[in-house]
Amino acid sequence: MRPGGEYTYAGLSASLYRGAFERPWLPLSMWKAFFQRSLIIGVRAVPTVFLMAFCVGSVLAMVLVEQLQELSMEETVPRLIWIILNQQLAPMLAAVVFIGRSVSGSAAELANMKIGEEIKALETMGVDVSRYLLLPVLGAFLVMLPVMEIYTVGVGLLGAHGVC
Repeated sequence: MRPGGEYTYAGLSASLYRGAFERPWLPLSMWKAFFQRSLIIGVRAVPTVFLMAFCVGSVLAMVLVEQLQELSMEETVPRLIWIILNQQLAPMLAAVVFIGRSVSGSAAELANMKIGEEIKALETMGVDVSRYLLLPVLGAFLVMLPVMEIYTVGVGLLGAHGVC
């Protein structure tokens, strides 16, 4: 591996972006891999996100109601909860779950493939490894993270509604 080669961060990123825009159409197997990755990355993280967002929303509502009652500003609690969840907490909670659960799992899977020399076998067969292995994962992350953030806001508001 030479400096600036394909396996450095910049080389791998350039190869991935070039492969994504070189042929914009994807074969059926790539779409199948994309939907499998979306299921693993996003849908299986729903219980964790649900529990975290519900607890954070209910605790946030309890604290805000208690603090704002002293100032006679209870009517601003729903607006504050919306702003706090939508701008700060939901993106952070969704990102923490994605990083802790999904990114580490994908990295471990790729590391196991590297150790088992599956990546080398794919290269020997002439398969573009970055396009075959990384593009479905990157696409699933790009699609599922905003979806999970919207879900987190909704569940957090549900938890806050249960308290108020």
